[in-house]
Amino acid sequence: MNSLFLELGSFEKEVQDKFGNDFSFVFRIYNRFISNVKIQDLRKIFIETFSTQESESIDFFDSLCHIRKYIDWNVHFKVEGDFDRYKFILDFIQETILEICDRFDWPKDGFEDAYLKTINTGFINEYVLISPKTSKDRKHTAMVLVKSKADIVELFLVILNYRDKSVLKSLKLIDLPFYYDCFTDVVQSLHWLDDNEIVLSNIDKEINYRYILGRNELEMFFTPVYLDGDALKNKVKLWNPNLTVEEFQDLACLKK
Repeated sequence: MNSLFLELGSFEKEVQDKFGNDFSFVFRIYNRFISNVKIQDLRKIFIETFSTQESESIDFFDSLCHIRKYIDWNVHFKVEGDFDRYKFILDFIQETILEICDRFDWPKDGFEDAYLKTINTGFINEYVLISPKTSKDRKHTAMVLVKSKADIVELFLVILNYRDKSVLKSLKLIDLPFYYDCFTDVVQSLHWLDDNEIVLSNIDKEINYRYILGRNELEMFFTPVYLDGDALKNKVKLWNPNLTVEEFQDLACLKK
């Protein structure tokens, strides 16, 4: 069976403008912890929110569970503080999920575990993107971390002491739009050229970062294989964290 995925549907515009990023952020964390949940014939749970209870319904077809669920936005508009806002959203997700578990007699353990793990993150979505790689002299290891917030995604190159795993250096690779959740076009591999030099490359190995131990900055360089240099620069424009979803989609279409 494939990994389970939770997807968010549309909002009313006022809600989308005010809380769309918050919902996407909480859904992203929760999805990390339900990826190993296996339920026969279920691949995706799709939740749409409505401001009237009359619109509520649950449908299940072709491995997709589609839920139309009422939420009292008047309560959410009054919630203050990031943690409480995120928990309001998480509680809404969990209430909805447990409701469909009762409806279809699905086990709840995996979802209850995902809820607790999401709470325990403190709503800090930080995880290893590229696992630690050790230098040839076995003095250092290097890895790439993702730190995702409700308004931005940050990628970091982290250098550690091989023996005690203490952090020696943490350098920000790049800021990305908050809706980025697949990073292979930015960075996919990490390689030690020697005991002091690291190269990070994207999936096509056309866009690269170089870091030399002891320095305080990263160098980006291009090695065109399929695209020319100008096309690569245009591709990098897609990583602007200030782009709206619409602007990103327009640029992506132009790129193609």
